[in-house]
Amino acid sequence: MKSAYHMITKKILIEKCKTRIGYKVKLNKQNKIDLDIFKKINNESEPNKSKINNIEVISWTPIVVLIKYKETEIAIHIYGELHFKDNIGEELVKEYAEEIYEFIDKYKF
Repeated sequence: MKSAYHMITKKILIEKCKTRIGYKVKLNKQNKIDLDIFKKINNESEPNKSKINNIEVISWTPIVVLIKYKETEIAIHIYGELHFKDNIGEELVKEYAEEIYEFIDKYKF
């Protein structure tokens, strides 16, 4: 199975949210993400809320994780979709999405 990062470099779909100001990012092929990666980040940084790779976990559930990445709030869904809360522009959305998927691939357990 190919990693999320390799798929995103080949094909990524960025859509402007219809109901909100931000963006939605999908991979061309749905890929389940292990959200426990972010739970472990949260546990490791509990006392002082330190950031790992500029990722701060705001909230975690088994289905979706809300993070702050470079001052932008992003919801990461278990099925691989990213929802950007802010309207930061399509180029930054693409850049951040690639960095987040690369991080996920790097820290698979």
